[in-house]
Amino acid sequence: MKTEPVNVTISRPMNQRGGDFISIIISGQNSRVEVMEVKMPIAEFAKAITGQGYCKGVGSLRGCEKFGLKMENKPFEFKLPDSSDWKTRKSDALDIVKNVCPDGWEPDSYFSSQDSFFSKGTEQWAMCVIRRWVPVVEETIETD
Repeated sequence: MKTEPVNVTISRPMNQRGGDFISIIISGQNSRVEVMEVKMPIAEFAKAITGQGYCKGVGSLRGCEKFGLKMENKPFEFKLPDSSDWKTRKSDALDIVKNVCPDGWEPDSYFSSQDSFFSKGTEQWAMCVIRRWVPVVEETIETD
């Protein structure tokens, strides 16, 4: 069984249709992955926090394969084709980064920062953050 310290966020989303529900999100502190979301009607949540068991809700799991691991990230730069221009550079970058990202890493698809695109001489380059999840190395403290 994988274990990891978690963060719990309880909120009431107000900008969605049928927003009369409570959202409970559990995310790993090391992996920084939202692992589970439970949506409960407000009446069911009220029952749960006052001690009633087996209250109804709908849960969704995601990112379970990354839970218990530690997320590492770093910037990643790559060259854009000469044919790339201001209008096409975001879509070009999205297409290219999938092919040039190092094995085991996942590229972020956000290319709207002012630092996302830059020049090196006459060449056009793009930058994004890449991430990977690795086993947590337990630190041991030596005592005399």
